[in-house]
Amino acid sequence: MYQTQTRERSRTQGRSRTQDRSRNLTGGGAMSAAASKSASAAAAASKSAAALQMKAVKANVAAANATQNANRMMQRTKALTRTRN
Repeated sequence: MYQTQTRERSRTQGRSRTQDRSRNLTGGGAMSAAASKSASAAAAASKSAAALQMKAVKANVAAANATQNANRMMQRTKALTRTRN
């Protein structure tokens, strides 16, 4: 009797039996919602950390490129002055 009642209730609320089972395991909807909130917050934090890391990497690459360009220019000017003399 109890099973058929809950099954009918979940049908009217648009949930499947597996969703009901998972709700029972997580102790209703409240705990699972809090868990998903904290999980999404953690994901957002790691995402922003990754973005900051990427910015740092890009800055390092830009600095290395600028150094290489400066060195290349120095080599070029040295070569030009050598040919003149």
